[in-house]
Amino acid sequence: MKKVKIAFVRNYTIEPFLSIIRKILLEKKFETEFFITGYDDYAVQILNHESKFNSFKPNILVVFLWPQGFYSNNDNIFFSENIKDRKIFNQKIIDEIETIVLNCRKNFFGPILLANFPKIYPAKMGLMDYSSSNGSEEIYNFLNNSIKSLCLKHKSVFLFDLESKAYFLGYRNFFDPKQWHLSMFPFMANATEYISIEISKFCLSFLGLAHKLVILDADNTLWGGIIGEERITDIKIGDIYPGSLYKNFQNELKLLKQRGILLALCSKNNKADIEDAFIKLKFMPLNINDFVTIRANWKSKNENILSILKEINISANNALFIDDSPHEIELVSKSIEGITTCLLPKNPSDFINFLYNHGIFDNLNLSSEDLNRTKMYEQEHDRINLKDNSKNYQDYLQDLGINQSIKWANIDNLQRLSQLTQKTNQFNTTTLRLSEFEIEKYINSKKFLVLEIEVNDKFGNLGIVGFLLAEKKEKDSILVVLNLLFSCRSLGRGIENATISLLKDYALKHNYKKIKLLYSKTKKNYLVIDFFNEILGIKYDYDSINNDIVIEFSTNVKNIHCPNHINCNNLIL
Repeated sequence: MKKVKIAFVRNYTIEPFLSIIRKILLEKKFETEFFITGYDDYAVQILNHESKFNSFKPNILVVFLWPQGFYSNNDNIFFSENIKDRKIFNQKIIDEIETIVLNCRKNFFGPILLANFPKIYPAKMGLMDYSSSNGSEEIYNFLNNSIKSLCLKHKSVFLFDLESKAYFLGYRNFFDPKQWHLSMFPFMANATEYISIEISKFCLSFLGLAHKLVILDADNTLWGGIIGEERITDIKIGDIYPGSLYKNFQNELKLLKQRGILLALCSKNNKADIEDAFIKLKFMPLNINDFVTIRANWKSKNENILSILKEINISANNALFIDDSPHEIELVSKSIEGITTCLLPKNPSDFINFLYNHGIFDNLNLSSEDLNRTKMYEQEHDRINLKDNSKNYQDYLQDLGINQSIKWANIDNLQRLSQLTQKTNQFNTTTLRLSEFEIEKYINSKKFLVLEIEVNDKFGNLGIVGFLLAEKKEKDSILVVLNLLFSCRSLGRGIENATISLLKDYALKHNYKKIKLLYSKTKKNYLVIDFFNEILGIKYDYDSINNDIVIEFSTNVKNIHCPNHINCNNLIL
């Protein structure tokens, strides 16, 4: 079980969140360890290099501050009628928050989750509050806009929008004034659970558990009714209720696709009926080309879904299956390990909330690769066709015309590189999850080798598919690879072999005698062991590995080379 360390910087009570966060992450096979600063000494803890806070070395930092917690005896200044005094005071709060972020960055390079301030009701000036420049509405708007600007200004600082969460639940269901005065904890029970879930979603996203694929049923899911049993005119989809509910659901799915989430269709139907539906139901936002693949037949859905996962080369852990049938949901969940299954609510008006409540599409960033993912998988279909029509696999690889470049990591690509570390699980040596800020720190340090691997072929550009981070131990003449990973869509084409060969060339030129590669076993990264067993002729038993190991080899090893079918460009020599 992997461990994740979460630190909280706070000026009010947040302890009730912890048990819920721990439970949610434990369900996803993560053991949590927490550190919480004191109410009043968080600034000292952050600045002191030898403090418990800095020695804790968290993976994720959460900053929860309450405006009244800054200067509890200055409520009159906070809501001062003197505009100048009020502006000075509130700017002081923002300056202090930014100072906290900057001081944390001296020793912590991971993601920071920074909460804004939910409005306190009732408004201090009653009905006049909303039209007054001295009202509490104006104060909170200034504070929250400033906090949002801080998040945009600083890399790997993410906004936790407490204000919108208060709005979602309703302010009467959010705040508990009695609890605030009793224990400096301001939230009601429902709000506590809701906030804890949202914090957990952020953590899981950073830990690489965001989903890449939605597999959808058709009947009573994409539209109301059964396409093979009803007249096309009786199918519910369009601008009139209840068809408008299904249309709205499809619009949201379309938005997911635009964010880089792949859509696939899996329906017990005649394929001709499904194709006919997309032609004749002209009110549908989705068209048949929005799906990267379709399974419309009478096979079992678990069989079809396994076929989809194999075709797209996506792990079940990164896939969501949505269906209106409890039977199909139970069958798939029991037969396909790791897949997320969701039974659609009976009421179509609940579809949208259902889609987003799980938080499985929450990404910390959105790269150009995400936006072009559907196009990339269309190109992948061309590769599959070439493979099917080739005499053998080697001919297929030769015909692909693969060009691979290993380059110094570019700061302009931080978003993509960070995303790779967060999402890649199958070929990932240590599953080291890195923020943009962390990667930039490594890039700017002379002690580390930070590389990006880019690939293209005759069908298109696969983009940046690999990442390597190594520590240069020049005194010992050793390169220590702290993390090496490849996107699953690039595997099986010799990209891994070419990368190790190019790394070896670099090591030889710079007089490194050995390369040590750190490996941390996970449930999914057995491919790493299989690969190094093959190229090095060693015999690590994945099943028997219990602790972290070091895979070591000399830079003079002869059986590591760039495959003949790849045009290898070593841009770091």
